[in-house]
Amino acid sequence: MKPVSKLAATACSVAFVATSFSARAEPVPMWVSGSMVNVRAKPDQNAAVLTRLTTNAAVGMLGQQGKFCEISWNTSERGFVACSLLESKPQSIEDLNGYPLRAFWVEPSYERLLQGGHAIRDMMLTEKQISTETPPLTSENMVDTDKFDSTKPPALKRFPVPEFDAMKDLMKKGVVAPKTLWVQPPSWEAVTSAVAGADADSGGGINALIDLRGERWWLRNDREYVDLYQQIRLPAAQPSFFKGLDGVGRPSATAQELSAQFRVPHQIRVISKPHWVIPHYNNPYVYGAWDIGGVEIQLSNPVYEISIDKAGRTSASTTNASELHEENDDTDSEGQSQPFVVDWEKAIAVFRSKDRLQFGKARVTTSKQTLRAGASKDEDYKASHFTSSVMRTIDLDGDGKPDLIVLDALRKADCGEAPNGADFVALKISFINANGRWFVLDMDMRSDCSS
Repeated sequence: MKPVSKLAATACSVAFVATSFSARAEPVPMWVSGSMVNVRAKPDQNAAVLTRLTTNAAVGMLGQQGKFCEISWNTSERGFVACSLLESKPQSIEDLNGYPLRAFWVEPSYERLLQGGHAIRDMMLTEKQISTETPPLTSENMVDTDKFDSTKPPALKRFPVPEFDAMKDLMKKGVVAPKTLWVQPPSWEAVTSAVAGADADSGGGINALIDLRGERWWLRNDREYVDLYQQIRLPAAQPSFFKGLDGVGRPSATAQELSAQFRVPHQIRVISKPHWVIPHYNNPYVYGAWDIGGVEIQLSNPVYEISIDKAGRTSASTTNASELHEENDDTDSEGQSQPFVVDWEKAIAVFRSKDRLQFGKARVTTSKQTLRAGASKDEDYKASHFTSSVMRTIDLDGDGKPDLIVLDALRKADCGEAPNGADFVALKISFINANGRWFVLDMDMRSDCSS
């Protein structure tokens, strides 16, 4: 089967035919159900293509002739579409499980672009080519080096696909990310309630945190974190500057998350083609989705990054929250460090805002606490538990009520990073007072071997 025929059969392309209006009743509202449909010049699926419409494009049905329905769109445009590919209501994203191309057009995002690219690969490549791009494995699920030469991996077969090109073009121009990519930070009372009564070896607090964590991937639920949460004591919160959470972005938030939260567009820039990755400690694989490999994602228009230093000085700069998605042969190298996401060298507190916020000099109060180790007998836990903390409470607007708290949690260095074996800051927890309640705005962490 030729590749184009295979895609046409799967992607639900639709034939439209141009015609003239005649006197008739008002158009009946309908919606296109195919992922990308062709508007044609005549009532013939082989007629010239005038334009294309995507999933959930609103049209008006004017009448029916055989298998075709006469429609109008963009007020004055008109033509015909196969009646079987019209719906009486728009499709929701929940309706489109198993239809990645349609799902992209309903709620475009980078993740759905990748899913669409993988679907196109399965549609467009022959089974033989797909097998060629899939390294054979041994019974131990490791690559069979007798059948796969990692020094000369097979060539990838890719070619332009109009629909995927249109998907990429849309993402390059910029779209607002789906609302689901931003999840409201958890309240501190919910975190402390989840870990109440749990000990370092108990799964209870950890399991409760897993439930609370949900899509908040940055909320850690390891045993040493449960022990830390139980010992943190925040000052009482009263309503102050921040009235809610919608307008305050996490310090380490990605462009996609900020786009979803602030309802501003984000866009991609393709930086490499799909390519083989030959890791040092794992199996080879193809990185990318159809004909794109690595990408840079950033906000189309910058937002503000508000920083507070140790002296209480506040400053506002702009950021596009650029994030790089790329993998290479060194992606899984042993001993690879994990630095902080945020540059904390000059700031003690950071957050993002869609609007430029201006403050005078903030009042910063610092306190320290020695942390006890849990009663765990696990040697790994004993080596990784937090030993002390430094809490900085920040009053931004001078009303005597704390608005932000940043807690530095320290632990022992196990690879000689800290001088003379001193403890080092491994975790920063940002809290925000929103209308008189503390919320965990963010967590930023680094590994023992990072700089």
